Parts: sequence; structure tokens; C-alpha cells
Amino acid sequence: MSGRVMGFIGKLDASLAVTRPLWHWLGQVALVVLGAHLAADHLDGAIGRFLADVPVAWPDTSTPFTVGLWTAVALELLVTIWAVRTLSRTAEHRVAGVKDWASRWSVHNLAGPVFWLPVSLAGSWVIAMAVEDLFPLEQAAHVVGTLVGLLVAFRLAGTGFLQLVLNAPVPKRRVEGWVYVLPLALVGWFAARYGLPIWGWLP
Repeated sequence: MSGRVMGFIGKLDASLAVTRPLWHWLGQVALVVLGAHLAADHLDGAIGRFLADVPVAWPDTSTPFTVGLWTAVALELLVTIWAVRTLSRTAEHRVAGVKDWASRWSVHNLAGPVFWLPVSLAGSWVIAMAVEDLFPLEQAAHVVGTLVGLLVAFRLAGTGFLQLVLNAPVPKRRVEGWVYVLPLALVGWFAARYGLPIWGWLP
């Protein structure tokens, strides 16, 4: 009986090893989804307040905030699709060095890592806060949550960032990706502003 159990565990471990790249990829995308969702939670109100100040005859006072909400949702969906597509493009040949990367520079290859880092780190912070909230011992919860967040950031956020830099795709045009710059900048800034626990440390 024990031999069958050990054989099953061995087969399960082997199957998980084969699918590990897929789970790693899904984890990287999930971090961007979490970070983008956190950003969207703050972005919708900012857009709503901006639109409310625009001299337009809105049907009622809640309309600008409704527009802001759906705009933030659309941006969240857009950057998620962007992340999936961008990660899939890192399957191309690895850059051989600085000169090789310079020969591949494009708007996409510059904006991608700059966006990825704050948003995926914000996703790591969301996970850390979730672990902290679930941990039963209040005094140790912060330490455990921080350690989990750092581990996720190292294993997923950091590796995703390096993939975008070291496996930058060969662009067809230098301006490739320019249409995503504004959405990425908006979501990236709000993720950095509200999803990174660094602002309290700054003077």
C-alpha cells in the first residue's frame, strides 16, 4: 500500500515539475492582476473627481464617478491583456549583452519593465497584507506577511522583470507599443503610489 502511495506521489511530483513553467507564468500574471486591481481601486475615484470638475452638463452628480469606475475597469483589463501578451513574447532568444539589447530597444521594451516592476511589487504587497490579515497571531502576523511578500516579490515579480529585460523581443518598429504608454503609466503610477509601502519612510 505504501509503495502505491509513494508511486502516486512520485508521479504527481513529476507532473508538477513538467507544468512548473506554466504555474510560474500564471503567478507572474496574477501579480500584475492584483497590482492593477489595487491601482484601479484608487484610479476610479481620481478619474471621477477629474470629470466632475469638467464643465459638462452631466445627467447627475454620480455620472462622472460611474464613468471613472468603468474607465478604471477597462484599464485594468487592458493592462492584464498586455501582461499576458508581453510575457508570451519573452520566449524569443535571450539578449547576448548590452549591445544586443540596445539593438532591440523600442517603446515596448522600455515601457514594459518600467510598468512591470511597481505593479507586480504592488501585487506582492497585496498578498503580504492578505497573509497578515489571515494570520492568527497579531504580533507575528506582520513578520510572516512581510516574509511571504518578499518571497513572492523575489520569485515572481523579480523574475518577470528580468524576463522582460533579458528576453526583450526584436521590434518591428522602434515606436512599437506606444499606444499602451498612457494606460501603463496611469496604472503604474497608481500602483506605485498606493501599492508600495515606502511613502511613510520618505521625509
